[in-house]
Amino acid sequence: MTPAPGARNAITVDIALTSACPLRCRFCTVAKTPVPELSALQWRRVLVDLAQLRPLSLVSLEGGEPLARPDVGDIVAAALACAETVKLVTSGAVPFGTLPRDLVRSDRFLLEVSVDGPRAIHDYLRDGSFDAAWNFIRDALFAGVRLRLRSVVSVHNLSLLEDWLTEVDDLLRRENAARVGYRFDAIIAPEALAGLGGPQPRTGLNRYDSRGLPPDPVALAGLFQRLKTRRFGRLSFEQSEPFRGCGAGRTPGLSFDSAGRFSFCCEVPGSFGSITAMSAEACLGLLDRQMDAVRCRGCRHLAEGFCDGCWTGQKCGLVGYWRTGDCVELLQSARDGMQPGPA
Repeated sequence: MTPAPGARNAITVDIALTSACPLRCRFCTVAKTPVPELSALQWRRVLVDLAQLRPLSLVSLEGGEPLARPDVGDIVAAALACAETVKLVTSGAVPFGTLPRDLVRSDRFLLEVSVDGPRAIHDYLRDGSFDAAWNFIRDALFAGVRLRLRSVVSVHNLSLLEDWLTEVDDLLRRENAARVGYRFDAIIAPEALAGLGGPQPRTGLNRYDSRGLPPDPVALAGLFQRLKTRRFGRLSFEQSEPFRGCGAGRTPGLSFDSAGRFSFCCEVPGSFGSITAMSAEACLGLLDRQMDAVRCRGCRHLAEGFCDGCWTGQKCGLVGYWRTGDCVELLQSARDGMQPGPA
């Protein structure tokens, strides 16, 4: 697709295709209440309209469990036709054979599988799905699909991740696997995001009680620095900052729920409208105005690569949870090794 003359830089697009999922993970932020879902044809039209105006650097297909949708292959195909890279985020609970092999072998397709640690920890956090996840991963590796593993870090698995990643790396080596990416995000504090976003409702967050769960900023930054300097045989640590962040400071993004309501952060409960009632031009114009108000571009943490920025400045609730005044203070506390007090 060729963007319109004078168009701004590329954007990312995040689509929560469905709230349906066979798992009930302990700290999933997605409310499982069924909501209307746009069809594959409707999503294709959305992506085509956006791509005619801006380059789409990434389309991320998420859920719930996106593989629970029988038309997910059609949506992957539409995304690959419009975007530079397409990522699909899965728990691995739905068999790998759901995906059309001719599409997912594309070097522009990335399969991201959520795994949170060794069997006991993963099964505790993700509804006993360890075996299903690793069977899915083996099938994906055998099929030659570009793969990334992703963990959500909390107090439950922080101290175990480094040793576990060594075991994973050994396993991948024994199976003669290709390079596999890895990254982590901090668990969010949903209550700290209440009221954020636009004036209209969207698919809500599961408001679990996060007290005592988020790792402190110093420990999280330490994990990041150690993994950044590790040399794995098969794993590639594909991460540039120590905290969760959508990267909007570098590449602004649109986040859609399954009904087409959008915000600029996938974790906030409020939307700014629906793509079914608003043109792509109007949607992007609102994104531009919102991003012009974000101060990330002048922040030294962004300039120094310690943060990729986020639309809210909240780092998905960590700022509110740790009672720092803003994201700059949160990042600085991590750099200085000074742990703030929790909420």
